[in-house]
Amino acid sequence: MPEIPLSTASLAAFHAIPSTSSNITEPTRTAFARTQLPQTKHRLDIIDAWGGKAVFEGKCVLELGCGQGDASVALAAAVSSHGKDGRVVAWDPADGNYGSPLTLAQAQQNILSNRTISSLLSFSLTTPLASVLRPSEDEYEIAALIHSIYYFPSPSILLQTLKDLHAHYPPINHLFLAEHGLHASQVDQQAHLLAVLAQAGLESLRQQGESTTANIRTVLAPDAIAAVALEAGWRLVKERMITPDLELQDGRWEVGTVVSTAWMDEVDQVLSSPASAENGVAKGREREKAWIRATRDSTKAAVEGVAAAKKGEDGEAWTGKPLSLVRNMDVWCAVFVRQ
Repeated sequence: MPEIPLSTASLAAFHAIPSTSSNITEPTRTAFARTQLPQTKHRLDIIDAWGGKAVFEGKCVLELGCGQGDASVALAAAVSSHGKDGRVVAWDPADGNYGSPLTLAQAQQNILSNRTISSLLSFSLTTPLASVLRPSEDEYEIAALIHSIYYFPSPSILLQTLKDLHAHYPPINHLFLAEHGLHASQVDQQAHLLAVLAQAGLESLRQQGESTTANIRTVLAPDAIAAVALEAGWRLVKERMITPDLELQDGRWEVGTVVSTAWMDEVDQVLSSPASAENGVAKGREREKAWIRATRDSTKAAVEGVAAAKKGEDGEAWTGKPLSLVRNMDVWCAVFVRQ
């Protein structure tokens, strides 16, 4: 098996949109490549927080919630070795047509078109978890969830997933988790934290069974995630909080969503269900809307605060975009072992 250096630039290149994708303009292709560099570096920072390449080299890893493969490529490089046959199986239940500018299916196919990485990585998309957890057939030493917990429909489904990993035979001995830590160690991270809480609040108000493709559905703090893992049979042995680089754009995307007028239109739609007019529930919906709006207003105020501080430093002549000053909240990186 080839050994791939854990280099941000070389790994980001595996995600480059090919020129054969004629429906994608050159400016979009260039912007995507520029965005991919901090995304790749962030995944490498997570791997480093877990213990680095030495922890993964030559191992078989199951990644849950792989999406377009940002972490999958970094994990494949981490398991690569001249002397051992490491491998990553990356799984996601999402529809292959989801995602932009490349869909999940297109992004994964693009990655695997490179033979260097395809010998170390495989994807399983739009399938049940049982398709990659076949007893006595699939053997993994590590299971990893990287920025995928917020996508779970509920804490109970997360619990069942971690139980399924624990029950698998041959045994999976280590569980690696990385998720936003609901922690802002710097002022410019506060807007992202508030935006996540606002979106989580909206999701909690949806009618039972109402479908959603939102990025944020279940928000749990590190202690709550650790408690769910412990109930599933996993014991926390290492944790570390890391502060993402300002260039990572996820926080800006989440904040941009919440402060948009389109998002408040969605709030109105969610809170105007037929049930909201029955048995005095309308008043409850009014209070809920006020709560969601207050969280949104706090998000906007946090953005305005960092913009005001920037103008205080650089003078009123500063004409940059306030959203460009938003930083991702800190990310919790944790290692668990089987109980």
